[in-house]
Amino acid sequence: MYMCGKCRKSREQLIKENKLNLVQGYEQCAVCRGDLDHESVFKIEDIRKEATAKAIENNNYITMEPSVTLKRMHGEVKATKVPNAYEYYPQWYKDHLDESSKETTEMFRSLNDNSMYNKVID
Repeated sequence: MYMCGKCRKSREQLIKENKLNLVQGYEQCAVCRGDLDHESVFKIEDIRKEATAKAIENNNYITMEPSVTLKRMHGEVKATKVPNAYEYYPQWYKDHLDESSKETTEMFRSLNDNSMYNKVID
């Protein structure tokens, strides 16, 4: 089901109210001008917001150290504290993120072909 991201009205409800606009090929809510997208997109967004809020509420942060490259470019750069939202995600979402991360890592590890670098240098 598709819905508006701002006012959370469904596509069917907007059609019934005659409040659905088509703007440059995208469906938009005429009430708040929000783009329509699949409800799963907004559910994931809500899960992330709730998890971040819980991490802040529980004072659960991760310290992110700056990379060596960033230190070289900008001199002394301080570490950053970010909310540990991952700890508050539902298990199914954690599993999805972990699997996705593994697939991406494997994809980049399989790219042993340096021919693209040779093309840039030549």
